[in-house]
Amino acid sequence: MLSFFYLLPISLESAGIISIFVGICVKVVYEADVGFILIAIGSLLIAVGSLIWSKILKARSQRNEVLISSLFRAFHPL
Repeated sequence: MLSFFYLLPISLESAGIISIFVGICVKVVYEADVGFILIAIGSLLIAVGSLIWSKILKARSQRNEVLISSLFRAFHPL
């Protein structure tokens, strides 16, 4: 089961994609400048979600790297 820290970036990026889609539709249909604002908000949501995701993966890979190196040293003393 995914924890909150995994669902947060996924939901932020999904909301960003929806916001961009709605912004494009508003701009095409109504020719309103609100569409540009929605597109900008959507791109910011995607950027924040990607930033959170990369920080989680980086911390997780560093933790796994330490675990693997300690196991390697335990079974292969050189």
